[in-house]
Amino acid sequence: MIFLYVKKGLSLLLITNIFMNFSSAKLAKSKKSLSISEITENGTLKEVKSFFKNKSQINRIDKYGKTSIIYASIFGRTKVAEYLLKKGANIEAETPLGFSPLILAAQNGHKEIVSMLIKSKADINKGDKWQWTPLMFASLKGYKDIVNVLLDAKAKVNLQNFQGVSALTFASVRGHKSIVQKLIYKKANVNLRDKKGRTALFHAAKKNYPEVVKLLIKSGSDKKIKSKSGETAFEVAKKLKHKEIVNFLL
Repeated sequence: MIFLYVKKGLSLLLITNIFMNFSSAKLAKSKKSLSISEITENGTLKEVKSFFKNKSQINRIDKYGKTSIIYASIFGRTKVAEYLLKKGANIEAETPLGFSPLILAAQNGHKEIVSMLIKSKADINKGDKWQWTPLMFASLKGYKDIVNVLLDAKAKVNLQNFQGVSALTFASVRGHKSIVQKLIYKKANVNLRDKKGRTALFHAAKKNYPEVVKLLIKSGSDKKIKSKSGETAFEVAKKLKHKEIVNFLL
């Protein structure tokens, strides 16, 4: 009985060791097969350091045209981004559509990474293929803290994208009053027109944001400006029956 028990115990131990060795080998194999995006999004900092052992690996472009720092900026992996930057990650890397790490961090609301990239001398005014800048994305999304970080770092407020739309217009079209106020304080041109001749006031009136309309008027917006289709902010508000704005623009 004792011999049988020992024999069974040894068999059980042997099976356990085989299973553990198999599992370890499988895990090691799976780590090697992980993609740049997978390890950057889900890996621990230790695993990331093991995966990206040298600068060439850190700046390797995957089949989607993205590098490790681009993924870290998308996923908000602050510690991972910090490690990659220290090891020489290219802060001006671009996706095929021209999205830089700074644009992606601003677009996705990752303030810490935005600050880190700015400190690492990323081009704060660099736009994507359509000339959208980090400030434009943050203004559109309503990320006030990121807007403040970008403006404090001297981001240009009056740049326009390929459609002629500025950060002020993006903030106005979404009704982000506090961002509109901050941009105006930083000398945003309230009468800047897009390619269709529309100002921030026109968009705020059309989208029915009375408080933004009032702020823009008080800051010098010209309510007489007409779009290329011949409409003023007042006329578009009247057509859409935005009564409060109509009364204010009379």
